[in-house]
Amino acid sequence: MDWQWRRYQDLSLDELYAILALRQSVFVVEQQSLFLDPDGLDRDAWHLLGLDDRGKIAAYLRVLAPGVRFPDPSIGRIVVLPELRGRGIGREMT
Repeated sequence: MDWQWRRYQDLSLDELYAILALRQSVFVVEQQSLFLDPDGLDRDAWHLLGLDDRGKIAAYLRVLAPGVRFPDPSIGRIVVLPELRGRGIGREMT
């Protein structure tokens, strides 16, 4: 896994699309969690992209600065492609 940090403004349109598609496929479709995923916090977050050997986003999380949502920094939107789960990728990210 190739880990890359990005600010929102440094994400390409293709990266942003892939991130949102991954989050929706897992959170909304798979987990049936009906919430508005684009919550207005992505613009101020740091984004960690886990790229597979083909350069595809296979894992992701975002980090919010202290005071944005909670008094301390917060990690959220942690997601790993279903076929890659069970390999410790989520732990590696956090």
